[in-house]
Amino acid sequence: IITFFPVAYLIIRAMLERIDASMEEAALSLGASKFHIFRTVTLPLLVPGLAGSFLLLFVESLADLGNPLILGGNATVLSTEIFLAINGQYDQQKAAALSVVLLIPTLTVFVLQRYYVSRRSYVAVTGKPTTGQITVKEPAIRWTFIVVTALMLVLILALYLSILLGSLTRVWGIDYTLDTSHYGAAFGRGLNAILSTTFLAAVATPIAGLAGMVIAFMVVRRAFVGKQTLDFISNLGGAVPGTILGIGYIVAFIGSPTVAVLIVYLALGGYLAVNATSRRWLQIVLLVAGILAGYGINWLPYLLNLTEDGWRYLLAGGFLLTAFLAQLWSAPGQRRRIFWMLAGMAVMLVVYNLSPLVTEPLSRWGRTLPGLTWSKVVTRLSSFISVFTQPTMTILGFTFLAMSVFVVLQIAQRFRFIIAFILLALCASLTFFGTPLALIGTPYIIIAAYAVRSLPASVRAGVAALQQIDPSIEEASNSLGADAQYTFRNVTLPLILPAFIAGLIFAFARHMTSLS
Repeated sequence: IITFFPVAYLIIRAMLERIDASMEEAALSLGASKFHIFRTVTLPLLVPGLAGSFLLLFVESLADLGNPLILGGNATVLSTEIFLAINGQYDQQKAAALSVVLLIPTLTVFVLQRYYVSRRSYVAVTGKPTTGQITVKEPAIRWTFIVVTALMLVLILALYLSILLGSLTRVWGIDYTLDTSHYGAAFGRGLNAILSTTFLAAVATPIAGLAGMVIAFMVVRRAFVGKQTLDFISNLGGAVPGTILGIGYIVAFIGSPTVAVLIVYLALGGYLAVNATSRRWLQIVLLVAGILAGYGINWLPYLLNLTEDGWRYLLAGGFLLTAFLAQLWSAPGQRRRIFWMLAGMAVMLVVYNLSPLVTEPLSRWGRTLPGLTWSKVVTRLSSFISVFTQPTMTILGFTFLAMSVFVVLQIAQRFRFIIAFILLALCASLTFFGTPLALIGTPYIIIAAYAVRSLPASVRAGVAALQQIDPSIEEASNSLGADAQYTFRNVTLPLILPAFIAGLIFAFARHMTSLS
């Protein structure tokens, strides 16, 4: 309970803050008691948050490994059996079978939750002015909630107080002498772990938060084939123990997952092609020609005797040339944005090549510093810089391809095919260069695992928040000429900001304390 209730608290609190108090005041003016108002007005409006929290906490509790493994004693649960099957019995087939069994209750609860929530509307944010909240003054109600809250607070404080006292005690349970040497060991031998954990958690948190909000928006506001499947799959990252997820990532990324890379590229490239031309056969021709041209570009280092750095400079020149062409052929109000977006892609490739000129001397200088603390900090800093400046080519290709969709939408219709072909070819060259997405031994596989594990919390928080918001607010923005991304950024996102922050808080805490 103590481990997982904070995310439910954050989701439900955000929903309570957005409920229109005028509905409760109307019921109060008609003579309803406050308990009746809570039961028939407030509680039904909280159903998306309550149902989403129940699904999320059910999934997280099923997959939790740390608590039952450490506190469970002789009692075993599915997550510990899966862990022991892998680490004790070395039976991956048994672990996989148990993981499938673990997914059955998750699917059952998901279906029940979807059925119950989809039966009615829960709109509480209409864009109209609202009055203040109703305050509860009855002593019996106030003191009941105060006592319950105080008991929960005592349990939480007792947990953290025991951790603090244990860190300052020589041997907990035997010798309670005050001793701070544990902190010396933590910030000495464990400094690299502290720095790496904090950095990876900080990078994965916004990725999980933004991805969760986008998926929630697609699930609630868009109608497309596979919407329910997307909603269910977004919960699977937390439905199995991290050990299984980690093994799955090792199997998937120890080599190049070429088929998966091709599928993702076809999905992104196909969406770009659809926006470039309305003719189906031209879309297929454009996509296939872009991939073939990308493979052709990748042969240039062999034909022209170029180094990898030279190949990247060549691609940077291609993006820069495209930036000038797109500026000429795009809408007047979007020319500067389009130019800098494409020029930024070129700059990123140049920075990739020049990054070692900074990170390698920084790492060497760090190793010469006296003492361990600053030496480790500076050395780790150089590796952290490389995470941003030298991502894998496939990650760059996917990122640039997603950005290219926005670029093509701003190009005049008669020039879209040309710009789309150039961008598809350049992005295909990046995506399929070398060994695509062989991530074992890189920070990116940990960032991906972190983001996938905490994605369900962000999605459920976003879905609950969006179900409270009247779609007519977004429709009004669209009717005034705003496109989908502008409406999402300037209308929808501010309204779901509390849910977004709740997802970020849970994700960061989950990443920092992840055991499996």
